[in-house]
Amino acid sequence: MTSPNDSLAKKVEILVVEDSATQARILQYLLVSHDYDVRLATNGQQALAMIEEKIPDLILTDIIMPGMNGYELCREIKAKENTQEIPVILLTSLTNPDDVIEGLSCGADNFITKPFNEEYLLSHIEQILANRKLFKVERVRVGVGVIFGGKKRFINVDQQQMLSLLLSTYEAATIRNADLIKTQEELRALNDKLEELVELRTCELNAQREFAEILINNAQTIMLLVDPEGKIVYFNPYLEELLGCNFEEVRGQDWLTSFVLETERKKTQELFAQSSNGVMNRGAANTIVSKKGNQHTIEWFDKAIKDKSGKITGILAIGQLTMRGQQ
Repeated sequence: MTSPNDSLAKKVEILVVEDSATQARILQYLLVSHDYDVRLATNGQQALAMIEEKIPDLILTDIIMPGMNGYELCREIKAKENTQEIPVILLTSLTNPDDVIEGLSCGADNFITKPFNEEYLLSHIEQILANRKLFKVERVRVGVGVIFGGKKRFINVDQQQMLSLLLSTYEAATIRNADLIKTQEELRALNDKLEELVELRTCELNAQREFAEILINNAQTIMLLVDPEGKIVYFNPYLEELLGCNFEEVRGQDWLTSFVLETERKKTQELFAQSSNGVMNRGAANTIVSKKGNQHTIEWFDKAIKDKSGKITGILAIGQLTMRGQQ
């Protein structure tokens, strides 16, 4: 029989690394009120010492800190065998795409953008903790070369990290886009000087979109976007290669009848229906058939895309190729 002490011992522990005492206490109050155990560190060196004493289930760290910043702390954690599996979430304003590049380079698992609301923060923590349990496939590192800002960079990450950061970057851009539209409506009646501020935010958003497109186009990870009825909206170049066709050729076609093996369509349709109702499906596999008849087995991780009112507008499916058919 499990004793009360055993139950308390199993409570999820989060290490918050924040040099601002006010921000640290706000985070602590929020997390404790949702039944998490919380320890506080004011800098990276203190955090490493606390991790040596006891390994937390998750680390939530600010980026801008004196001495050792959040990127350096994350890099130290991911470099050690006994701590590299600890999920690390970076708190960032994400106004510069270089933030994402640094996050990928240091091995971060996700971003939380500032300022954040409570629901957004808690849902991402729950998602990261769930992923830690549900991702049972072996992590495979992928090297990606990109050119951004006139510089060629090489990023070496594992597939789970790439999936998580792509989703967090996409969500951050979506939220900022909604905020931008609202700001534009509010500023429409104001003078030219205020409109210059809108232009600045638009440039920042375009830079984020550009970087997200670079990642999507270069990632050796399958990305598929369909509408709630299962019609193809977009898929990335890696899936184009597997299917042997450009997504523009099949835009608007039904994904199931076009590419899913006939014997697996019913099962896949049921999963799509669940995703359309907001249920997150992870680890479901099916077989797709290319234009040349090659069959590839893919493990999918589906996420419903919602507008600001909560209405589901599409399904973003991230796939990992587990068996490639012969060319």
